[in-house]
Amino acid sequence: MDADDSKKSKVARGATLYTGRKKEKSDDTSKRKYTSKEKKEILSADMDFSSGYKAKDKENITKIVNFLVQAGLKVDSYKPTYLQRRIRSRISRLKLESFQEYYDYLRKSADEISILKENLSINVTRFFRNKDTYDYIENAAIPLILENQRDSNSRLNFWSAGCAVGAEPYSLAMIVSHPKFAKYKFQIHASDVKDELLELAKNATYDKGYFAEMDERVIRNNLDPVDSETYKIKPSVRNLVNFKKIDLNRDAYPTNLDMILCRNVLIYIEKEAQAKIIDKFHKSLNVGGLLVLGRTETLHGSKAKGFEVVDRIHRVYKKVLVI
Repeated sequence: MDADDSKKSKVARGATLYTGRKKEKSDDTSKRKYTSKEKKEILSADMDFSSGYKAKDKENITKIVNFLVQAGLKVDSYKPTYLQRRIRSRISRLKLESFQEYYDYLRKSADEISILKENLSINVTRFFRNKDTYDYIENAAIPLILENQRDSNSRLNFWSAGCAVGAEPYSLAMIVSHPKFAKYKFQIHASDVKDELLELAKNATYDKGYFAEMDERVIRNNLDPVDSETYKIKPSVRNLVNFKKIDLNRDAYPTNLDMILCRNVLIYIEKEAQAKIIDKFHKSLNVGGLLVLGRTETLHGSKAKGFEVVDRIHRVYKKVLVI
């Protein structure tokens, strides 16, 4: 690969991400080894099915999932219906006719497990996605945090959990770079489980597909043109964001946080795993800190313990006590 090709490969293109993958042996290192007890529990669990599946389909889906577990792919945190949809997507892409054919293909193809793993983590994103929520963050959420801040000289810590190629944390960085926040110090942590996405995020180069909800002034103030179709985040914005690989199910979280954005991530995760993640979010937030979820996500029941609703429309919750 020459220098130009290398540069192109590090540009985040379009708003549908990430469909490519690196064909490296390192794919295997992302497979989680289950203990014998964990395997037994997963393989013996009943698979939930949406309507429309024939008995033979259900049998073959279960065989596929069992094969993935035996191969070490971590599937137990995904909702069964989501997992089934992604398998159907692969069947369609491969022009196969049935779950049985896909099961046979999976057993013969050494690469397919890694490809399916990539498909489970496809992200759809853009800068300032759901612009009204970012307006709320700028005009209500951040001022609420600043109002409760005891030491005006201390740094405010935000975390974008599941940041994909970086559109979310850079959107936050653009907000806090506004002159009205000039007297405050900010640090934005950003994480994802995928090295390929983090590489694109760190490179901070995007095509116009990401700018649908940005006006020209915001683009001009925060990005420098590379060519007619491509822009790079300005260093002053880029330097506010610190990227790190974090698996929300396994790794330690940042602490002393004032706001966590985890938007449109939990919808793909099983309820039990969701509860554990929310509990860890609670521990990571300072009292009075805010948790912002996606539009289709909500806290209720035991998951809401220790939080109070700040805004239902924008799914903003405040930590009110230590549990």
